[in-house]
Amino acid sequence: MWPPAGPSWRPSVGQQRVGTGVHRVRQRLPFPLREWHTDNGSEFLNRRLVPWCRREGIRVTRGRGYRKNDQAWVEQRNWLAVRRLVGYDRYSSRAAYAVLQRLYGWLRLQLNFFRPVRKLVSKRRVGAKVIKQYDRAQTPYHRLLASGALTAAQREALEREGSAINPATLARQIAQTLDALWKLRESHDARKQVQLG
Repeated sequence: MWPPAGPSWRPSVGQQRVGTGVHRVRQRLPFPLREWHTDNGSEFLNRRLVPWCRREGIRVTRGRGYRKNDQAWVEQRNWLAVRRLVGYDRYSSRAAYAVLQRLYGWLRLQLNFFRPVRKLVSKRRVGAKVIKQYDRAQTPYHRLLASGALTAAQREALEREGSAINPATLARQIAQTLDALWKLRESHDARKQVQLG
């Protein structure tokens, strides 16, 4: 359970949120969380979260400082799942947080059940040209079913969840939630006034 009990040291708000988030993700995954790759921020690498991960058998790895390419896959997914839809605006109200939570729930379903992804199988250089070969495009849902990592009960529950989703309704829900979210964004002028005031 997060946060781990201990003496007087208290995690920062960022550390608390990341720790709680890792715990929630771990509970939702249909397979064990074995590894967690992060950047070098103190909200990720801190004196509570790292030892907790080690005690729970979660291997913690991190990107090298000032090496953006260490996080290339994470940044690609961040662009696809967050920045392209939500944008770079600031959302700091409780109402915006609630709408973001709802939006991420819908996006999780869309990305996992309906957005196929191709994985790089090989890459070779021929002169100045790099030739990449990809596998067949599959959704994360289909990749997980094909992996054999699920028990029969987990597989059945996942198949039930997937068959209950209507893609058109899901797309409408995402669009409506985005409309509600954009109305809650903070304007640049409002942020300046808060910083100056």
